[in-house]
Amino acid sequence: MKKVLIVEDEEFLIRALKDNLEVEGCSVDTASNGAEAIERVRANHPDIILLDLLMPKQDGFYVLGEMKNNPAWKLIPVVVLSNLGGDAEIKRALEMGADDYFVKSQHPIEEVIEKVKEYLEGRKHPSVAMIQERKPLEVANEVNEVESVPKERPEEHPEAHPQVIDLRKKKVD
Repeated sequence: MKKVLIVEDEEFLIRALKDNLEVEGCSVDTASNGAEAIERVRANHPDIILLDLLMPKQDGFYVLGEMKNNPAWKLIPVVVLSNLGGDAEIKRALEMGADDYFVKSQHPIEEVIEKVKEYLEGRKHPSVAMIQERKPLEVANEVNEVESVPKERPEEHPEAHPQVIDLRKKKVD
């Protein structure tokens, strides 16, 4: 059974998310502040985290920082679910390692549940999400850097690549 941690301080939203995720067959744990979230991650190692940013004690940015700086936790997908919808907050969360970001008022619960299912079913992986969130120019610059590295063709040095078969030389029966 997949484990979901909901880190949220709004009780009605916790209940709605929890009920929907349990219907989907998930085991759901909750935390109402950042300090409690870190304790729950340490104790239960969830498969995915839904994280609010504005909470008492320790905020979601603190939790996100702790998650992505801990080698044992950094690959756990974190989906931010927040009332903060400004570009600066969204950019900060994504740069800190959030895998997805939803503004609560702009996305129905069903959409959030579907996103969680994508991660849990392996249809979306954290590293894929991070690549998809980057600007096309950043990716293009990385591709240009790789393409500028000289490449040797296997047929020019067959002794270095014995596993490569040159199909141009192979006869077809």
